[in-house]
Amino acid sequence: MTTDYAVNIMNTYKRATSEEIADGIGWYARARDFALELSPDDVWRGAGVIAAMSPLKSWPENMRLAREAFVNGVARGHFPGQCDKANRIMAGEDPRVVLGGPKTTSFCIAIATGGRGEVATIDAHAHDAAMGESHAWGKRLLSKGKFNAMDAAYREVADYLGLAVNDLQAIVWVVWKREKKRSAVAA
Repeated sequence: MTTDYAVNIMNTYKRATSEEIADGIGWYARARDFALELSPDDVWRGAGVIAAMSPLKSWPENMRLAREAFVNGVARGHFPGQCDKANRIMAGEDPRVVLGGPKTTSFCIAIATGGRGEVATIDAHAHDAAMGESHAWGKRLLSKGKFNAMDAAYREVADYLGLAVNDLQAIVWVVWKREKKRSAVAA
């Protein structure tokens, strides 16, 4: 492994159970199924709304907000900018243009492709796993350069393991969430 990020990602992967590996490998395929449930004729539309409604939301809350946006025909319950993006996507704009940010754009692509995107989704958990430690919400400074370096580290580890980068990121996400939950209970 060529960077500390890659070493930390590999170490997190090594702590995965066989169930967590299976869960991570299937995560984006299940998310794609959900996007198609929301928008049966346009997976990109469904994935784009999910991604737009994702910042600072748990997956169950993200799903609820995306589902309500499609049911009601308008996105609500999030920051106005995120709702505007979701509404633009529901109106037919290309989510890869509308989303703008690297995290939400890579998340949309990973969902729409069932985990076959070429860029890791660097969310809070992927960031912290690459750093090797948890950070408070306001302490994560993810510049474009840092995003690219973390993405490169995820791709390096994924290539080494023979995994798709989105599958590795999802596995690491599952492990990190379990460990974070356990450490919160112990505190």
